[in-house]
Amino acid sequence: MSRRRSLSFQMLKTFINNRKQDKSVSIEEYSQELLDAEAEFERGEYT
Repeated sequence: MSRRRSLSFQMLKTFINNRKQDKSVSIEEYSQELLDAEAEFERGEYT
């Protein structure tokens, strides 16, 4: 698996784990959060 794909998978797992079970998330919200996370990673702003 490529590094970018692996990173995307990890971000998806983190995103899902941080959500409350009873809250629905739209695909738009998910996509925006994923784009924001990728941008942070590109800038080196990750832990």
